[in-house]
Amino acid sequence: MFKLISNDRKLRRKYEDAIMANLTQATLFERSSTAPRISHLSIEEIEGRFALCGGKDGSCVIFDIDTKHPVMEQSMHNKCINQCQWYPVDTGMFSTCSMDMSVKLWDTNTMQSILKFDIQAPVFSHKFHSSQAIIAVGSKFNDIRLCDIRHKSFILDVAWSTVNDFELYSASKDGSIRLWDIRKSNSLNSFHDGNVVESHQGPVHALCVIPGGNFVASASSEGQIKLWDSQEPKNY
Repeated sequence: MFKLISNDRKLRRKYEDAIMANLTQATLFERSSTAPRISHLSIEEIEGRFALCGGKDGSCVIFDIDTKHPVMEQSMHNKCINQCQWYPVDTGMFSTCSMDMSVKLWDTNTMQSILKFDIQAPVFSHKFHSSQAIIAVGSKFNDIRLCDIRHKSFILDVAWSTVNDFELYSASKDGSIRLWDIRKSNSLNSFHDGNVVESHQGPVHALCVIPGGNFVASASSEGQIKLWDSQEPKNY
C-alpha cells in the first residue's frame, strides 16, 4: 500500500489546499470517540493520497484522503508530537518529533519505530534533506542538530583521519564503517566486503587509523580484526 509508485509531484499544492480547506478534525477522526487534537499534518508527495496527522497526545494517524478514513493509528510519543513528516522519496517511512525530547523514524507498514534520536531537549521541528539521509532538528537548544540515518544503530567509535583534517571514520553497532567529510552532509565511503553491505557481521567496537593514513583497522564483537584501504574501501 505504501510503496513508491511515481515521482510525479504535480497537483501536490492542489491536494494540500483541498485538505486544509475541507478536512476537519472531526472528519479525520470521525470513527474515534477519543480523537486527539491535531498538532501537525503532513501530506506525502508520491501520490498525494495519504495524510500523516500528529496528535497532542503523542499519537499519530495515517489518513486516506480518497476514502476519508484513517487506515492506521498508533501511540508514538508520551508527549505532544510537534511535527511529523513523510520520507521525501518513499512512503514506506516517516518521522516524528516530540516534546518528549526525541526524534523517531517509523516503518509505515508496521507502525514500529526503527530508529530513535535522543535530543535531550524538547524538539519543536525537524526536516528531511530532499536527497540525503539527513534530518535537521530544531529544539529548545539554540543550535541546529543534524541526525544522519545511514547508521542504523549506535555509533560505538570514531577516528579522525591522519592525512585530512576534515575526514572522520565512524563505526556502528549495525556492523558498518563509514568515512565522512565534516564539511558535507553525506558520507564519502562505506566500507564492506564485495556485495556485503556491512563491514562486519557484528557490532564494530574499535577503529584505528594506521600511521600514514592509508589503512584503517577495525575490530568487532565477532572476534575479527580487519584492515581497510582508506582510499578504496575494500578489506585486505
